[in-house]
Amino acid sequence: MGAFGNATETYSGYYDLIVTALSANDATMAATAETVVFGSGRPALLVPQDLPPSHYQSIMIAWDGSRVAARAVADARDFLRLAKTVSIVVVTDEKMMLMDNPGLKLVDYLRSHDVDATIALVQSRQRPIGRTLQDHALENNVDMMVMGAFGHSRMRDFVIGGATTGIFRDLKLPVLLSH
Repeated sequence: MGAFGNATETYSGYYDLIVTALSANDATMAATAETVVFGSGRPALLVPQDLPPSHYQSIMIAWDGSRVAARAVADARDFLRLAKTVSIVVVTDEKMMLMDNPGLKLVDYLRSHDVDATIALVQSRQRPIGRTLQDHALENNVDMMVMGAFGHSRMRDFVIGGATTGIFRDLKLPVLLSH
């Protein structure tokens, strides 16, 4: 990590949210974004470099019931309250779920915080999970996605892929990540 990465990690802990641009072809941007997500202890909003600003009226939560997903929802609460629509997306064929539909409990939680949400059950159909989530978001005109970052070993994600890896490799819309 270079001097800029060290400074980013050091100072980002003093802010509620870190916003950083990301471009698939820029290794410095990718390294900075990764440093922020994993070193700051704060949520990071990754925005595709060439995307115009948005008001984030339609927000999608990528939900698997994990600790990092719950953290991301808590970190995004202010955005969720201000959004016109909030959807919860559960990918049903990606990994074993402890409940039939973990999104139902999240709907109740969000309602207790004055956020109305709908649930969509989606299948990956053998597509990488990051692509599945982003494709669903774009098909439904979502302005921002909320998700946990690396719910399991980063080495496992590096070797076989995962949602976070897919987002870092090919960011298509703003994504709020928490770790």
